[in-house]
Amino acid sequence: MRALRSVRVTEHLTSGPGMFAVTRYRVRAPDRLAFATDRGYENVTIGRRQWMRTRSTPWTRMAGDGAEPFSVARWFRWVNDATSVRRLRRTRQGGRAMTELALMEPGTPLWSRLLIDDRTGRVVRERMITKAHFMTSRYTSFNDPLRIEAPRGH
Repeated sequence: MRALRSVRVTEHLTSGPGMFAVTRYRVRAPDRLAFATDRGYENVTIGRRQWMRTRSTPWTRMAGDGAEPFSVARWFRWVNDATSVRRLRRTRQGGRAMTELALMEPGTPLWSRLLIDDRTGRVVRERMITKAHFMTSRYTSFNDPLRIEAPRGH
């Protein structure tokens, strides 16, 4: 996953009944991220530079806070932090062999299930659970051409 040039992610997030949000991410190596939520929030991050807008506000450059610049290598957090990794099952979906892994990250703590395409080694779905946070992400459009630029005029 860290070797990808680009990927799209659709994330469904809930913290319980009646609370639901969808975020669509576009990620391009080595340091670009753009996302939009179904609530009208948009963000573009290029390295340390970041812009945001809402339905009622224009693009605004965010003040740097000393945080590390965005990088694709850190986007896939379970690569470094996972412990207690277990293979749950092998299955076939859409004619492809898949492996489902379960893992735990003790620092947060959080639990994840990853569905991995056996042929490519890429994660195609992630189910993550932590305190009051239930998320399912689908990964698509691996290495497809993808542009992420600073908003016009910035």
